Amino acid sequence: MKKTKSPSKTFARLRRKAEATFLKKKDDFPQPPARDPAKLIHELQVAQIELQMQNDELRRAQGEIETSRDRYADLYDFAPVGYLTLDLRGLILEVNLTSTELLGESRSALLKTPFHRFIDPNQRPAFHLFCRQLVQTRARQSCELKLARKDGSPFYARLEGVAGSYAAGSPTQYRLSLSDITQHKQSEEEITKLNKALADHAAAMEAANRELDAFSYSIAHDLKVPLGRIERLAEIVMEDFGATLTAEGNDCLRRVVDSSARLEKMVENLLGFARLGRKSPAKRATELNPLVEEVLDQLKPETEGRNIRWEVGPLPEVDCDPNLMKVVFTNLLSNAIKYTRTREHAVIQVGEGDRRGRRVIFVRDNGVGFDMKQADRLFGVFQRLHAMDEFEGTGVGLATVQRIIHKHGGRVWGEAEPDKGASFYFAFGCSQTDRTERYAESAGKRPDLRAQLFPRAGAT
Repeated sequence: MKKTKSPSKTFARLRRKAEATFLKKKDDFPQPPARDPAKLIHELQVAQIELQMQNDELRRAQGEIETSRDRYADLYDFAPVGYLTLDLRGLILEVNLTSTELLGESRSALLKTPFHRFIDPNQRPAFHLFCRQLVQTRARQSCELKLARKDGSPFYARLEGVAGSYAAGSPTQYRLSLSDITQHKQSEEEITKLNKALADHAAAMEAANRELDAFSYSIAHDLKVPLGRIERLAEIVMEDFGATLTAEGNDCLRRVVDSSARLEKMVENLLGFARLGRKSPAKRATELNPLVEEVLDQLKPETEGRNIRWEVGPLPEVDCDPNLMKVVFTNLLSNAIKYTRTREHAVIQVGEGDRRGRRVIFVRDNGVGFDMKQADRLFGVFQRLHAMDEFEGTGVGLATVQRIIHKHGGRVWGEAEPDKGASFYFAFGCSQTDRTERYAESAGKRPDLRAQLFPRAGAT
């Protein structure tokens, strides 16, 4: 910024100039009338005081102007963003210190320098378009460009500008602000990379799931026939030779038959579970209340002799595969019936509510519940939280429920306390985070088929 001359020197210079002008034009001034010298001296003295007061006021105003100018000069130079003024050719007319730091060049060297010299050659057309828009719209515009400092180091910048200093109705300057957004751009690129990595991981997990489904289907299909043969052969031996066997021999045969039947049931469930992986939901608008009533009617044989209070609230119409959704309610309600078996007065509820900030459908009971420390095992294939001699089952039902809900783009989870009942919730539509959790969960719950089909002695 230019320095201003002191007020005293300025006034002295003006006085000399005024006296020189008076001497040149004194004949043009009228001669003062003859007056009393004392009065004339008095008037001159008053005029002198008046002029002095005016001079003092001018000096005070000048001082305020200089203070204000210095303040705004500091605000301009040390602003957190760069400020530049360009002419219509793109030459730099004014620049603040922040811009000199961003561009790596001194102020004196930047003046009259074409600004496009610092712009990546591939992005100069975008800058020229930006300048044209400033003139055409005469409104604030912005753009993001890749720039390079004097030493060649690149950085990303955000430009915001307006056209100004109008002459004959047309702008003569561009007034720009310059911000370094390199870190922001790097963060965007990192997020893009992470999203791609996440998508790749999800695709890999899906492929692994399909592989596992195919493997499980193959294993289950190959085991089904020999298991049936073992069961039938054991039954034939019991029928034809049971009388000649010892009690221990007959007991062993009964164990073979029971184990074979149990394993055959597990294989059937595994085949059904694997088939779900190959089937896409045939979605349509479905009223859930009639569907639940149909499931309850099918489950009546399991409730004979039981005292169960059913509380089925209003359920929404959802876009789903009704056949698969029937499987979901069949498994959840069958579990509720099973795990309230020890209750004299069982209560099973089905309804819609709000949970964790989302609309959910729930199945709730007052049964034996479970420990939430084992909740991560709930939806694993062949995972059981209760001993076989307490509650029958193969450990595939909830895994099937989860797979169906996931195929509908939703999420399912359970909450419970031991001996205080359990609640199972599912919601349609889930976030990317939910889906990622789903892949992680499914990856950590691979069934040990060997352990399940050929359990160690004494295992439950």
